[in-house]
Amino acid sequence: MRFAAIRCVFAVLASCASPPAFPVPPGPPKRVVLDVQAPLHPLGTWSTVTFSETLRGELARYNVVVVRRSEQPDAVALVDLGRFTYRSWQEIDVSLDENDRVSELGRIRVPDLSMTTTDVAAQTVATLIAKRLWAFEPPQ
Repeated sequence: MRFAAIRCVFAVLASCASPPAFPVPPGPPKRVVLDVQAPLHPLGTWSTVTFSETLRGELARYNVVVVRRSEQPDAVALVDLGRFTYRSWQEIDVSLDENDRVSELGRIRVPDLSMTTTDVAAQTVATLIAKRLWAFEPPQ
């Protein structure tokens, strides 16, 4: 009985991993630089570092590699983790700079900017960036 319960738990956990939102084209990976900005810099960089690491993992699912600016990236992903306001929700703004041409990719509304919320939002941010890098979305 105990073995069946453990198998059931592992089956549920294995089914939680979602596949990429679109089929990833074969070939060499796209190269992107992440520029993640916090709403208030004095609050610390732990939120941007944690979000960047989560986003790096999500982008890897789409064959996108995060590199430094000195490594000839295909684009720079600009992610603004919201503004310091007294609203009941926050926004994560995502844009992409390709050869000094900035394209707004989207705005994601979130209830707060906690680490859990931004980690979940990283899935959507990665999808927006990867779709544009792989040319599934026309430039704006």
